[in-house]
Amino acid sequence: MKVTKYTTLAFTMAGCLLLSSCDSFLDIQPVGKVIPNTLSEYRSLLTKAYQQPFNDRAICDMRTNDVIIKDDNHEQGVYGEIERWNDGSFKTSTYSFNWEVYYSIIYYANAIIDNKSKIKEGSREEIDQLVGEAYFLRGYIHFILVNLYGEPYGKKGALKKSHSSKAGLRFGSHSHTKHGRGNLHSYFG
Repeated sequence: MKVTKYTTLAFTMAGCLLLSSCDSFLDIQPVGKVIPNTLSEYRSLLTKAYQQPFNDRAICDMRTNDVIIKDDNHEQGVYGEIERWNDGSFKTSTYSFNWEVYYSIIYYANAIIDNKSKIKEGSREEIDQLVGEAYFLRGYIHFILVNLYGEPYGKKGALKKSHSSKAGLRFGSHSHTKHGRGNLHSYFG
């Protein structure tokens, strides 16, 4: 009888422990990570976006007559394939175009824009200024991406019917959605 009583008591206590709420456990901030809440934390997020390297436009100059690559091992190893327009090179020393840096900047800007109503500890004017800066940065980076990786703007303009079928770039206006490809008409129209 005592064994059944203690077994029932043990299972009851174990059930209470297992079925108890864990809300406080989930509310803990992760160590070493910052989940932005305040205006200064969102400002830091935008500052991180500004710190990303913008080297691709300078590297594009190596495909023109403006820049001449030296004939030494280092310069030819890093930039020689770019000068020869060999985009299919798999050499590990060759510089590669970093399109993912631009998309990470767009992600940071979208995170600020999406959470503008959740920003704490700031005046409406300061929050609007930060969000406006994020909109500008997102538009500017998208402009750079279209110019580096998109179809060129046609002589008669991109508003032609033929441009509505040409594939464009992936451009997202929200940080947590899957983005589809646009077309040239949507970029230049």
